[in-house]
Amino acid sequence: MSTGFSFPPIYLPWSPASMTPEQVQHITSLLFMENMQTVVEIGAGVSTPCIAWAMLHYGCGATTRLDVIETDKRWIDRVRSLLSRIHPVSDHFTVSELIEWHTGTDEAIVAQKEKDFWPDMIIIDGPDASDEPDIRLCNLDYVDEYVHPGMRVFVDDLNRRGEQRLFSHLISLNLGRCKVETRKENYGIIRYI
Repeated sequence: MSTGFSFPPIYLPWSPASMTPEQVQHITSLLFMENMQTVVEIGAGVSTPCIAWAMLHYGCGATTRLDVIETDKRWIDRVRSLLSRIHPVSDHFTVSELIEWHTGTDEAIVAQKEKDFWPDMIIIDGPDASDEPDIRLCNLDYVDEYVHPGMRVFVDDLNRRGEQRLFSHLISLNLGRCKVETRKENYGIIRYI
């Protein structure tokens, strides 16, 4: 059975920490069906080139923009390399190196806030939470800066307690005006109303 989505024609280094193909397909289907133009991915991975590929090749528009926030210096160059194979010369993709993102300092959040930038989706798959279960709570202030009607937040690793707490806090943003569109064992999607 065809899924309607094809993965980029490059080697993708899947690992147990990667988003599943089902998750990537869910995200890319939303991008296409909702004609999303701007996506922020916090925590880069195999999903990053897949999302970039979908945005460029499945009609998300000329103003397509994927911003990636990553805290692992070793991974940043790999992600940039993967993205260059998708589209060698592109101002559609940015990869930000925010090593201190997990501190949750207001300066880091304000530095990323742009006037008139309202992402259609924020994907939370970082920072690495294997040693600190609640580290991804640092993303709450960032999401809160951008909450607007229609925006979606995708949370990976929902099978872990830290991400479950994050998901609950995300539901309470925007005075709780949101809809949980998807809640599966390992991921969830919230749409703000």
